[in-house]
Amino acid sequence: MITVRDLLILNLSLQVFDGLFSYQLFSLGLGEANPLLAAAISEWSVVWGLLYNKLLACVLLIVIFAIYAE
Repeated sequence: MITVRDLLILNLSLQVFDGLFSYQLFSLGLGEANPLLAAAISEWSVVWGLLYNKLLACVLLIVIFAIYAE
């Protein structure tokens, strides 16, 4: 049976893989369709913009799962 903890780990893992995949695509010269991520990348560079957005997504996931667990 899949628990809430398993879903949290899966979501966090998907964030990591999405970040790595996005970085590979950016290094090939492709752009970002998400305007928030595109703004962060243009402001802070690819690495820091992507890292900021992925960390924010992970923190929000943890908060959502913590609220659900209560």
